[in-house]
Amino acid sequence: IPAGLDKEVIVVRQPADHVYAGSNKTISLMEELGQLDKVTTVGVKKNKCKNETIKEKMAEKEVIYAGTSGKLNYKKLVKNKCDLALLSSGILPKKGSSKKAARKKMKAYQKMTEKMTLLEMPVIVDRSKDEKDVLAKYEWSKVYGALFGCEKEASKLYESAAGAHSSDSKESTDTQESTQTGCNR
Repeated sequence: IPAGLDKEVIVVRQPADHVYAGSNKTISLMEELGQLDKVTTVGVKKNKCKNETIKEKMAEKEVIYAGTSGKLNYKKLVKNKCDLALLSSGILPKKGSSKKAARKKMKAYQKMTEKMTLLEMPVIVDRSKDEKDVLAKYEWSKVYGALFGCEKEASKLYESAAGAHSSDSKESTDTQESTQTGCNR
């Protein structure tokens, strides 16, 4: 790393192999990309976790619950050598929230990121949930692919989604056409 650059940007060292996954969505995407073995800490309690592999690893203490992104247990993250935190956009203010609520959320977010910076743990906020277009949501798989060196798997996942999306769009168009013309196809 060039001298001084690390003060201007957040450096994510690769491979990140001790990851905090803050949501079920993140855990699911990590599994789809074949990177579940890199998840060592989570922001989902065992009884709320939707992934059976992670549940089993939590029972065996291979994966540790380290609190939600709003109430992280920094000691657990350090103990588990967390080298990347993947957070849900739920940590950010919601569109349309009051100014007071937005300020409070941003203050909590800034406090958390300052602590993470001091601990030299990069943070990425996954904003896929905020994307309006289905394919834009799947673009986030490419971000994960770049982070974990699985670009081919990420591209396949994206292409699969794009194919499904285009066939859904075609079916929708076909249905609209048949309805408009009164034909049954």
